[in-house]
Amino acid sequence: YPHAVSVELPVKTSASQLMRESERTQPEAYAAHYLFDDEYGDEEPGGREAGTAYHRYLELCDLNVRDEEGILRELDRLTAEGKLSPEQRDMLSADRLAGILAMPVFARLAGARIFREREFLCALPARDVLDTAATDKVLVQGAIDLLAESREGLTIVDYKYVSMPQEAMLKKYTRQLELYKKAVAMIESVDESTIAVCLVDLKRRREFYL
Repeated sequence: YPHAVSVELPVKTSASQLMRESERTQPEAYAAHYLFDDEYGDEEPGGREAGTAYHRYLELCDLNVRDEEGILRELDRLTAEGKLSPEQRDMLSADRLAGILAMPVFARLAGARIFREREFLCALPARDVLDTAATDKVLVQGAIDLLAESREGLTIVDYKYVSMPQEAMLKKYTRQLELYKKAVAMIESVDESTIAVCLVDLKRRREFYL
């Protein structure tokens, strides 16, 4: 049968589903962070919940407010408006947020048109997103943490709050970000090579361009 590779393709998938599939089939790629407890271990309780809180702040805050005093006012405002829960507010450090927002990637967003939690749904060739040679289209959905549009072009920014060395982090998330890049290129009708992709490590305040 000439189309055998197409028979078991899913009709629809998502970035998170692809991550789960990748973790199941390549567990060795993600074991590295357990080997670096002293340098990369969790520094605070509730790592997953803290990561959600930092994502939530960056989704809602005024990105032009970057000093610690201003961030404290933003935290109070978002909590008063019910956009941050009191529990999330307690997990957030104004000092760390000031350090995050002082990173070069945020300076480069000045003057750009910003879209946060940018959801997408598009059809991409299966071989671009799955381990298959099939070219059939598969619906892919996801949400990009931040998409910036400037005169220089489009920039995808993805936040992670994890404890792992750079090599393991890039190995784990590159496929997800490549999917985002393909989706944005198709939806915006631009050349994929013109889109910048930045992975931001919120925990260690590092940024990596793919």
